[in-house]
Amino acid sequence: MARPNPGPDMERLADDFVRSMRDLDWELDYSEESIRTLEDMIDRQFADWRPWRSGKVAKKNLPIASLVGAYLGEVMIRHVGGRWGWMPDFDVAAVQLPSGTWTSPPAKAQKRFLSGEEDDLVVYYQALKSQA
Repeated sequence: MARPNPGPDMERLADDFVRSMRDLDWELDYSEESIRTLEDMIDRQFADWRPWRSGKVAKKNLPIASLVGAYLGEVMIRHVGGRWGWMPDFDVAAVQLPSGTWTSPPAKAQKRFLSGEEDDLVVYYQALKSQA
């Protein structure tokens, strides 16, 4: 049985994230430049959530990371192209780029929260943009 397209849910999550972050004085406008804002937000707004500071994974990060990933995926779709779907072989929400390449912004955002700056979202976006 085929899974339903996650696109509408991911778009709604991204919009919810934008609204909730606006309440904390963070402006996200779906521009490519806003990915830098995501990085700043992770470093400043969620600094105490970073598990690498304590050496263990904090499960409370995962919902925020998923929201960051939904937003990042929406920026990608709007500027690079592609569509939401389920990544083959991994069964995770992902974006299929115009080139056919699959990538999971929610999984990448989780890695960013777990690993820190080595999984920079701006670098990730630029690399994917160059492949599209």
